[in-house]
Amino acid sequence: LAEHTSFSAGRELALTLAPSADFDEVARRQEETAQAKEWVAQKGDVSLGGARDIRGHIRHAVIGSTLQPPDLLEVADTLRAVRSLRKELARLEERLPHMAALLKRMSERPALHQAIGMAINDSAEVVDTASPELARIRRELAVARSQVMDRLHRLLGSSDARKYMQDAIITERDGRYVIPIKADFKGRIPGLVHDVSASGQTLFVEPLAVVEAGNKVRQLVSEEGREIERILRELTALVAQDANELSETVAALAEMDLALAK
Repeated sequence: LAEHTSFSAGRELALTLAPSADFDEVARRQEETAQAKEWVAQKGDVSLGGARDIRGHIRHAVIGSTLQPPDLLEVADTLRAVRSLRKELARLEERLPHMAALLKRMSERPALHQAIGMAINDSAEVVDTASPELARIRRELAVARSQVMDRLHRLLGSSDARKYMQDAIITERDGRYVIPIKADFKGRIPGLVHDVSASGQTLFVEPLAVVEAGNKVRQLVSEEGREIERILRELTALVAQDANELSETVAALAEMDLALAK
């Protein structure tokens, strides 16, 4: 039976299922299974489409641990599954009262769903629309990075500088943009050495001409990280605020999963 469930919360119910000697409970279970069977017969392929066992995320949110984008995306996926189920059961609720009763215990939490959707995309990345401040920081960061790259490209295009380079490429070391210089020509291009190749023949140098612009990039990257952390804390607080409703939603989804598996 457990192999036919859709997610771990339903699987747990299947694995802990035991016989009952209570007549009403047995009748309820059998009627629930019969209604789930009728639902499948009417609709064809019925699934919980994206529901996740988010109980761990809820617990972490309640104790104050910051949820990460993939965690929040699973919360949103679960709420989206509830919305989908509500559409699936429309026009069948009167004929399937047990399924309808389970659905009534589920909540879509539209404000939470919208907040996560505005902040995190399907690749679990925090997007610019998460906050005006994040959008501003990323605009400035793009400009700052462009300035660094323009200066480095001009340096790479210089015939004087090219003879000191191992390769005419721009790479990154510890968040700083650097160019590979032959160790024999150390100091010919003034700058800060951020790394040395394993052979010792190449130095990765941040030219002095871009140090100030590089500092600006690092500053903005730090600001971006702090703003992302603030956004994630804010979304986590919304999950904690809806903890009871979300927990009940998972419990009802698990029961529906078990009914469909049966």
